[in-house]
Amino acid sequence: MNEEVQVYYMNFNDAKSFEKSLDHLLTAQQDRLFIYVASHGYGKRLGNINFSRISDIIGNAVEQNKGRRVEGVIFGACEIGGTCNDRSLEMLHWRTNIVWVLAYRNIMDWMPSTLIDLNFMNSMMQLDVESLCKRDELIVCAASALTLFNPVNKIGSSRVAYGNNTSSDIDVKDAIRFLVKPHGRGQVFQDNSPKLISKAYLPIEFDE
Repeated sequence: MNEEVQVYYMNFNDAKSFEKSLDHLLTAQQDRLFIYVASHGYGKRLGNINFSRISDIIGNAVEQNKGRRVEGVIFGACEIGGTCNDRSLEMLHWRTNIVWVLAYRNIMDWMPSTLIDLNFMNSMMQLDVESLCKRDELIVCAASALTLFNPVNKIGSSRVAYGNNTSSDIDVKDAIRFLVKPHGRGQVFQDNSPKLISKAYLPIEFDE
């Protein structure tokens, strides 16, 4: 890693405090920034805020901030990576220079998912600026963060299991959403979750 990367943890109670906190964080002097948003999530809501509003706030702040300082965002919250939030997640890439987003599809067990978040940040910090233009290098680096975790460990719950108060039923390999749009002309936004899991765990064979 050629330059220092600064990670910021968002502290907020509502949309206004989220916006103020993000504005403050973007006054940091570092050229490379990660944003880590840890909160409760449920469907289309992050904390008590509609996730589309969170996406708009981040998009506005990073768009106005210009440049390429915010490289990635981690949403350490249940269900924000679910398909119901696809448009809001996609807009983060189209409106800004954010390269990658990590989120979770399901209701997550807090401790193991937090360990993944932290290991993921540690891995992505190792990238140099040139690697932010290379999808394959981004995926390989992200995959290295997952190799410490058994792909078939139960890390979260479906709505059915959660509602029935039964054991977690979602594997690590099925819980993670990794969205990527590298820097550079002609690069496109993609959900690279399948490639991430394949790179992290093949040739392991999963029991269905």
